[in-house]
Amino acid sequence: MIKVDVNEITVTVKGREVTLSEKELVSILEQHFKILNVVKGVEVNPITIDESIFEMGEKGYYSHEEYIMQLIQKAFIEMKKDLRRYARPFEIVTPAELEPVYTEEKMVALAEQYGDHLADWVEQALEFAQKIANGEDIFNKSDDSKWFRAISWQDGHVCLVGGSEEFNNHDCASAIHEFHVNSFYQLHNAVPAIVRYK
Repeated sequence: MIKVDVNEITVTVKGREVTLSEKELVSILEQHFKILNVVKGVEVNPITIDESIFEMGEKGYYSHEEYIMQLIQKAFIEMKKDLRRYARPFEIVTPAELEPVYTEEKMVALAEQYGDHLADWVEQALEFAQKIANGEDIFNKSDDSKWFRAISWQDGHVCLVGGSEEFNNHDCASAIHEFHVNSFYQLHNAVPAIVRYK
């Protein structure tokens, strides 16, 4: 039951009457319907990517580019093992604003609240593959992202990807910072990489 007076609204919630001012009600509704302002990513369609462009010959040395190409090849193998999860189109988005502190748990929770889940290493590698297939340079150009992006790494913990203009880090978009973040570590310079299926 809802009663509306000039300055307040009374609502029956679970058998109890609650009276709210218009300002309180608006605040509750804004919080409930909060929409995350995001930075859009590239649309990834793993099935359409030509895998052959990621084959590398023997170089005699181990470069960052070769490491990422091998990671992409491993991601395609994982995709074929789990087509239901990885073979459908998706996009990785990030929050446009940085909260003061994120923990691993907070990153995972935000990703599930505003998308499907926190991107894992396979999805990140497939995004790298899509960008390369689209002609984007993810190796030599400084990442223009405001903050590092947090993904779930192969060990299940969060690791950071890319660079951060805000923190004057000019790493390339494919840089992977493999230090292992546990659930208690607080990240001050990263946002969650959120997967949204198309």
